[in-house]
Amino acid sequence: MRQACLVLALLSIATIATADHHAGGAAKMTPGTYPERAAPWKRFTVKDLQLGSEIDKIPGFTCDAKVGGYRHTCVRFLDEKCKGRKTYVKSISFSSDVPPGQGCTYDSSTGGTYLDRKPTTTPLQGLALVGTDTDVPRAYEIRYIFAKDVVSADSNIGKAMIAKYGKPDFVNEPIQMRWNTPGIDDLFLVLECGGTQGPTGDYCLIQVYDGPLLDSERSIKQDFEAKKTLSIGPAAPKL
Repeated sequence: MRQACLVLALLSIATIATADHHAGGAAKMTPGTYPERAAPWKRFTVKDLQLGSEIDKIPGFTCDAKVGGYRHTCVRFLDEKCKGRKTYVKSISFSSDVPPGQGCTYDSSTGGTYLDRKPTTTPLQGLALVGTDTDVPRAYEIRYIFAKDVVSADSNIGKAMIAKYGKPDFVNEPIQMRWNTPGIDDLFLVLECGGTQGPTGDYCLIQVYDGPLLDSERSIKQDFEAKKTLSIGPAAPKL
């Protein structure tokens, strides 16, 4: 009996060690390198945040649990209402999904916000980083929500944007300015204020977006998964 217990104990230790080895040694895809994007990513920096960054490594942000999932998001609220309140980031489908108690919640699916479980008419001010749905989530979208202003070359926000990013490629006063990247489609920065009528549009949004980065990282992940599947296949027969 004693010998049987010893055998079982040894088997348990071996099983745990094997599980730990596989969990700790699981291979991950290597993200791509994009030297052609370095300049526009640097140009479109918002509050020291850049596209292409690994979003889970940026200090001061709270992230949802969807690492590797669609629209994995990290958030830092800047709104005065959120001082002293806990930050939550979740994909919310039902009111029961909103965390209980006092707190500022960001819905990673829609960009909507909640204050103490109640949806806010105007989004809470803050920063959101959306990462690629890959093993190493990299920022392909930056969203900065702040107080409403008028979009024009003479407004405070207009002057600040032009001073930092240069002359916009498209202007739709008093709502929008946009900066594009020559030679790279769908890599842009846009400023939009009061996009909808009434209280729901009573804010400004700076959005920086790189759609091709998301596509490229997804392609790398698909290739990696395909090669991994081949490598763990059955041993070849003797020929």
